[in-house]
Amino acid sequence: MLVELPLAHFFLAKLVVPGRGDLDLHHLASLEPLVYRNLFFLKTYEGDVTDLGLDFTVMRCQLGNSIVEELKPNGAAITVTSANRIEYM
Repeated sequence: MLVELPLAHFFLAKLVVPGRGDLDLHHLASLEPLVYRNLFFLKTYEGDVTDLGLDFTVMRCQLGNSIVEELKPNGAAITVTSANRIEYM
């Protein structure tokens, strides 16, 4: 019996070439297309990144409740700028 399993491309890349450590943002597209598009936009944005109103937090849903998590200590007080956007990503 042949079972067809849909696996994310980044997972297949790691499976086919064990120890491969060069996965990047583009591998995210197969797992989370919306997150990929938003991060790619941020990476390539040529305007003033501070105009986007981002800080070092993410919002997630847990049991129907929205929870804000800081990506680093005091992340809510750290504005994402052109200089630190790669760290944010």
